[in-house]
Amino acid sequence: MATSRIAAAFVFFGLTCSTSAPQAPAPAPAAQAAPAPAGINFNDPKALLAYAASVNGLDSAAGAADPNVKPMTPWHLRATYETFDEKGEESGSGVFEEWHISANRWKRSYTGSHFTQTEYETVDGHYYETGAGGAPWPDSLIQHALIHPMPSSEDTEDTAPTLQDQSFGKVKLACMMFTQANLHESFGTKLPLGLFPTYCFSKQDAMLRFRWFDGSIQEIFNKLALFEGRYIAREIELSDDTRPLIHIHLQELRSMTAAESASLTPPASAARADKANVQLAPGVIAGHRLRGTEPMYPSGAKALGVKGTVVLKALIGTDGRIQQVRVVSSPHSLLTIAAIEAVGRWVYQPYLLNGLPVNVLTTVNVVFGLSRDAFGLGR
Repeated sequence: MATSRIAAAFVFFGLTCSTSAPQAPAPAPAAQAAPAPAGINFNDPKALLAYAASVNGLDSAAGAADPNVKPMTPWHLRATYETFDEKGEESGSGVFEEWHISANRWKRSYTGSHFTQTEYETVDGHYYETGAGGAPWPDSLIQHALIHPMPSSEDTEDTAPTLQDQSFGKVKLACMMFTQANLHESFGTKLPLGLFPTYCFSKQDAMLRFRWFDGSIQEIFNKLALFEGRYIAREIELSDDTRPLIHIHLQELRSMTAAESASLTPPASAARADKANVQLAPGVIAGHRLRGTEPMYPSGAKALGVKGTVVLKALIGTDGRIQQVRVVSSPHSLLTIAAIEAVGRWVYQPYLLNGLPVNVLTTVNVVFGLSRDAFGLGR
């Protein structure tokens, strides 16, 4: 993923990165920027990640292991959003709300021009109010952007995070990429920033300002506010390369009332969802692929006579998008980069179990050969 393309996304969406005091959304009072505690080394990836996880987003589990982080009180959030089609034109709009007590007790609703659904999380499981299942893509990205913008355990597992300063026009951020711990750069080939999940923070206060995820999705966080010591963006813009996907506008964030807390029980008619991942053989999932271009054979690899198979382990989400890619084996970094950049953009038909979409774990084999038939994919 070229840095020039990423920088262009900042210019396209007009990133506003100011160190002045952010203003909180109504009805929360105006907030001052929270200074980072003395002694935190923002040049240490582990230290930066630990602190950033405790001050960004509304994830009730973030910072839970840190006794210095105050637990969040129950809250209610309301946001409006617009989605965009393949041509970059507005295709829909809606309202997103969440009533949140804890990681295993919340209610979430989407009310829009193309999708309406209410879902619940309880100690007994996950429920949908109708049989429609989870939100379609890109609507499904809203709750991650607003509430869980920081890396998940799947992003950080078995990784060796690297940290580097990156300039986007006049804005300089500290960018952390979660590269696989066992993945080595070969023959001087540098793995490009954004190839693996990457998060960029303000160097003054660890505000999350930009991230890459799900292969090609870029996300800009603007107009930061403070709520109970956590930074949350009031304006969020997501794109695929330079094409807009969804714009999110935070309208309200407040503490939840006792009456609201008592109303989070799913109705008797709600359908329980199976959230377990389903493992499918490569040949099976290959038949469900809807779109995506084949990898380009790198000219540098051809010149070196490099060939072979890049074996990837992929997690496909309920929306059919690649959510995570892990390299099982690869003959060369150049082939690794080409395979990940292509496969990360593939889209599959959602896989249904008992009528509802589920996450799928599978293997993708990308064969680079010097013959005329260069690729043998998904076998």
